[in-house]
Amino acid sequence: MMATRERAGEAARQLDERQSEVLRSVIRSHIETGEPVGSRTVSRGARLRLSPASIRSIMAELEERVFGRLADMG
Repeated sequence: MMATRERAGEAARQLDERQSEVLRSVIRSHIETGEPVGSRTVSRGARLRLSPASIRSIMAELEERVFGRLADMG
């Protein structure tokens, strides 16, 4: 379990500023509401001025890069 967390942390450290901000916003919103978080919600709360379409693209990238790695490790 710990190795998986370490690998996830390493993957997260490799994110650029936009990806990191979108990921932080998704996590923050999900913790606050307990609900799934969409690109429109993120676009309203993120410090970066990005369109919902750009955020969807980043979210898809994150899913592949970070969370895809976790599934492969499991």
